[in-house]
Amino acid sequence: MPTRLILGFGNPLRSDDGVGAKAAAALEAELSSQQLQVIAAHQLTPEMAEAVGRSSRVLFLDAAHTGVPGEIRCRRVLRDPEFQPGSGSHDLAPSVLLELAARYFHAQPEAWLLTITGDNFDLGKNLSPAIQAAWEAYLDRIRAWVCGV
Repeated sequence: MPTRLILGFGNPLRSDDGVGAKAAAALEAELSSQQLQVIAAHQLTPEMAEAVGRSSRVLFLDAAHTGVPGEIRCRRVLRDPEFQPGSGSHDLAPSVLLELAARYFHAQPEAWLLTITGDNFDLGKNLSPAIQAAWEAYLDRIRAWVCGV
């Protein structure tokens, strides 16, 4: 059973918004193992709380809307004890998945959110030049997290 989880999410039809899912998909074959599960998804859903709850460490991958395009940031994610079931069933925040994992699976994994600031969120499948320029650095940060750096 995997003890670590990478969960990349974002809309692949909204240009840079899909960068988290694209990064997870790009690294899935390289990184997946018995100890690490990699999931690429359009959005975070309540069903993912089970995978989060089975993990000791979780890395969420997403695009940021604010900041300098191409900027990579990593921050700790804490659970959201204010979340009320029924207040939303899809398009959840990472903090809500942590809360659901704690409530229903009695788990409190260490969690991080690794973002890269997008420049274009219009309809389209291509990443902006700013994201393309920072792409390898973003993937390297994910690999470093897997290695515990």
